[in-house]
Amino acid sequence: MRIIARVLAPAFLALAASFCLSACSGEDAAPAGAGAETDDADVKGAGTCTGTFRFLQKDAYKSTAGRSTPAWPPHTTTVLDISCGDPATLAATSFQANYGTEPGEKDANGQVILVEVKAVEAKAKRADLDKLAAAFALCTCSGEGGTKFLSLTDVKDGEVQKVVAELTSYAGKHLVCTGDKSTADVVGLLEAGDLNGFLAGLANCTFEAGENFEEGFNEALGKLLQASATTLKGYHVCNNNAALQEQLFTTFRDTGKVVACTNTSELCSGPRWFFTP
Repeated sequence: MRIIARVLAPAFLALAASFCLSACSGEDAAPAGAGAETDDADVKGAGTCTGTFRFLQKDAYKSTAGRSTPAWPPHTTTVLDISCGDPATLAATSFQANYGTEPGEKDANGQVILVEVKAVEAKAKRADLDKLAAAFALCTCSGEGGTKFLSLTDVKDGEVQKVVAELTSYAGKHLVCTGDKSTADVVGLLEAGDLNGFLAGLANCTFEAGENFEEGFNEALGKLLQASATTLKGYHVCNNNAALQEQLFTTFRDTGKVVACTNTSELCSGPRWFFTP
């Protein structure tokens, strides 16, 4: 069965990214960007440098800056910086957009879309950090033997409209809104594709116990896949990649070893709609 291609509703169109469901672009490619290197003694691997791993996020399926609410899935982009000596001077930098927004991109209001939510460091020789950067550039759930990227960004796709309808139904059943807008009003904004209005209204809403948007997306997509032999375990989204990349860096920080990512990891199995590094 052909899987969904691009965003939940018209408002999701401008999406440059994420579960995560979130904003995402190309289907099976998540190339890393690379920054220029400086010519210093540590390039030969003699000195100790610092690798800084950064997590940048935005609201999934939304083209404006930052995060509106933890109740809605994020898109996660990751960055690996290497500095030797002066921490303000980068010896090298690279990123994994994870099918979405790149660092430094701005919205229509001129604001940087991605917001840094966490940064972690590891001390090591430059040569070892360069090996880490090389592994980072290849760290993705896609490729032969891996899971398939699940995109929800094509509003022309009739299957996407089915997902929107299911998600709208789920929200209508389990969301309780107490602000100026009723539950029906807020859910109606989602159905109409007004993601900005929906997220604003969501600030005054809560889910019933045990219910959340992660369950809602899984339920909606699960129903769509019921007629086929495919299951959600066969797919990943941007946040799965981010979790895999986090594991790569954490292993290096804790052991000093570069353990290449594998797209058969459990971290790649099933859409990770939410991700808190």
